[in-house]
Amino acid sequence: TAAPAACVPLYQAVVRGDLEEAGRLQLKVSYVNKVLVREHSQIAAVKAALKSLGRPAGVPRRPLRPLPVDEESHVVEAFELAESL
Repeated sequence: TAAPAACVPLYQAVVRGDLEEAGRLQLKVSYVNKVLVREHSQIAAVKAALKSLGRPAGVPRRPLRPLPVDEESHVVEAFELAESL
């Protein structure tokens, strides 16, 4: 997964039976998924997110293009939210 810092606590909350916490965390994970899959080019968004985490990702292959700066910042904000759990 691209956001393990968000998914691991979610899984742990479910295992503990803490469904209230799991629901709260699921909303954050779902938001990141929405940003990656529905709002932007998925491949370009994942590459932008990985770049923001300091991981080498390069640029999307043609015919895809990198995200515009404003869209890239939206993706980075979503990942920062997920990483701050």
